[in-house]
Amino acid sequence: MGPKTSLTQETEPLESLCRKVEPQLRSCSKSELISKSSEILMMFQQVHRKPMASFVTTPVPPDFTSELVPAYDSTTFVLENFSTLRQRADPVYSPPLQVSGLCWRLKVYPDGNGVVRGYYLSVFLELSAGLPETSKYEYRVEMVHQSTNDPAKNIIREFASDFEVGECWGYNRFFRLDLLANEGYLNRQNDTVILRFQVRSPTFFQKCRD
Repeated sequence: MGPKTSLTQETEPLESLCRKVEPQLRSCSKSELISKSSEILMMFQQVHRKPMASFVTTPVPPDFTSELVPAYDSTTFVLENFSTLRQRADPVYSPPLQVSGLCWRLKVYPDGNGVVRGYYLSVFLELSAGLPETSKYEYRVEMVHQSTNDPAKNIIREFASDFEVGECWGYNRFFRLDLLANEGYLNRQNDTVILRFQVRSPTFFQKCRD
């Protein structure tokens, strides 16, 4: 017996009772309905006491696996006076991106970080405010090809990492510094490099929790 047939059989008593009660509701006066209310209520309670197997299902946890994922939240960070920024060892930070109670920002070393200083642009994503426990988030960092503004030529790095407040994840060797201008990512005229970053929770359950 298929689910549809089973459901039909289980709803038949309720439909039969409704057909029996409806004429009384139309024909009886208010006083008669009040006097019969206990009897009518008892009939419906008897139907509802019988368990309906078709509606007994396995509970679904709120963090169930789903192919539907939240959209990315994103913002753009323009590094102005890039040549001047390269002369400093300190990182520069993007304006914060507020997402569902979390605060994200890019941490960029224009002249590279640590052993790659002078050779690579280093880019990291930092969770600067959020929940106390460690959680996984998906993120993308993109560098705009300013010579053509062709999205297909943008440099994109994406990954998923476990973040806790104050922690950074990213790329020490994001892109070679000596190729930035020649390959169209450093605008020589404006002396700018444009970065975009995107971040999202891997599930809607986690997004609502945040």
